[in-house]
Amino acid sequence: MTVGIPGPSVDRDKGGSGHIPVMGREVMAALRLDTGMTVVDGTLGLGGHALMMGQLIGCSGRLVGIDQDESAILKAKEQLKGFPGRLDIVKSNFRRI
Repeated sequence: MTVGIPGPSVDRDKGGSGHIPVMGREVMAALRLDTGMTVVDGTLGLGGHALMMGQLIGCSGRLVGIDQDESAILKAKEQLKGFPGRLDIVKSNFRRI
């Protein structure tokens, strides 16, 4: 089952960081995510795109978020509270995938 591309309702800063994902709708459309998928966000940052991915993969999906910046990870964890599916955050560099 394909779900709709998240719109302005998820293009916002849930965690209060001041960060709004760049080209969120366009990125999600290009990724063509679907319910139950496992996806990797190799540059988790503050979690804006990951939040949108969660809307698309739903509670049966899994997201692995990778970032090497501990402070960004802490902010992403706040932004991603209530993530609908399985969320694994890894402190590393995406080049190690």
